[in-house]
Amino acid sequence: MGDKEKTNKYNQWNLEETKGWRDSSGLINKATVENRILTVLNERDRCQKFYKHYQSRIKFLKNLYLSYVDLQRNSSGFGWDDETKRFTASEEVWKTYLKAHPNHQFMRYDSHEQFEDLKII
Repeated sequence: MGDKEKTNKYNQWNLEETKGWRDSSGLINKATVENRILTVLNERDRCQKFYKHYQSRIKFLKNLYLSYVDLQRNSSGFGWDDETKRFTASEEVWKTYLKAHPNHQFMRYDSHEQFEDLKII
């Protein structure tokens, strides 16, 4: 599925739906996260997430996305297998990349199903 097809299936938020969610700086503040997002998430999933969990997850997803983007932008020879949701490259390309990015070993072998969703976010 191409980016345009994926984007067309995405149900975007309109101004009326997000009215009152952001503070004067344009950010979603702690009170909004706790009162409008986490309460619904906790009820729906029967879990007990707090703001610190939200911040941790946002940081993790941002760093993960930046790793994906770095791989694609700065490294020629990489492709994407839409079926397996994995990055593809020759053995030599992987060796070169992983020598410069030793903490990205997971990118070679793991499935990255969330990558397309992170591109939308």
